[in-house]
Amino acid sequence: MFNKAKQKMMRGLSLAIAGILCVGVIPANVHAESTADHTQLTALIQEAQKLDVSSYSDETNAFFQAAIASAQETDANADATQEAVDAQAQLLIDTSKALVENPIRTPSTPVITP
Repeated sequence: MFNKAKQKMMRGLSLAIAGILCVGVIPANVHAESTADHTQLTALIQEAQKLDVSSYSDETNAFFQAAIASAQETDANADATQEAVDAQAQLLIDTSKALVENPIRTPSTPVITP
């Protein structure tokens, strides 16, 4: 199960990197103001920031936090394309699903020996 989650997480990281690289990239011949709808992305960012991620592994949480930061950059970019906005929204969804909970560790019973 951990390997599946790790694969999802790596896919999410790849998408995050792609998103960071494409933020604000617009064809040179486009001069009109962007008409990308940021509504869903803004809402997802707000929901992501409310999540209590303390029970999730540091590794998956790091990817999730990177996805939030990347999404915030795209959301703040008025020139972001709809494709970039949609990709960031999907990245937040994917990385939130890839969060892996820390294993529950029960303390071992101390053994007293005479």
